[in-house]
Amino acid sequence: MQFGLDVPTTGAYADARVQAQLACEAEAAGWDGFFLWDTLLGAFAIIDPWIALTAIALHTSHIKIGLLALPLPRHRPWLVAGQLANLDQLSAGRVICTVGLGYSESIYTSFGEEGSAQVRAKKLDEGLQILTGLLVCFWVATLYFLRSLASCCARLFCLCSPGRASTRWLSMLEISGHDAPPVTLYT
Repeated sequence: MQFGLDVPTTGAYADARVQAQLACEAEAAGWDGFFLWDTLLGAFAIIDPWIALTAIALHTSHIKIGLLALPLPRHRPWLVAGQLANLDQLSAGRVICTVGLGYSESIYTSFGEEGSAQVRAKKLDEGLQILTGLLVCFWVATLYFLRSLASCCARLFCLCSPGRASTRWLSMLEISGHDAPPVTLYT
């Protein structure tokens, strides 16, 4: 069994330098993973988790890092694919990303987006298809309009490190005829 820390990105933790220091201490203490929140609203300062994860990747060497959990329906999957691929390359393959619906409808409606659980679930499903497609270069989309993804797919594919696919991804990769995706996704 492995153990990881679930660390907020708000208040006193809303500083990439603080996050990097905590991750270094966690790594030195023998923790297996260091995972950050992805939140938008709150009464305290909030740091973008991608900025904090970049600092963490640069200051640690073997601890797994990632988001717990990324509300994928709130993000554009093609941007997430690029961020994950770049962070995974920077961290030498240590990225783990869990995804979910997001904990609150208000996080969506506050910014003018549909927040119902049904729509978020559909966007999560399709977002995972797009994310997978970009990371292994195949996709099917109906809710997101995608055009001219060949160059984006090629850029992401160049960052891939062969042989790091989980068992779940292996059958998809065999069908697609491509190497392993650069990150491990858990839903």
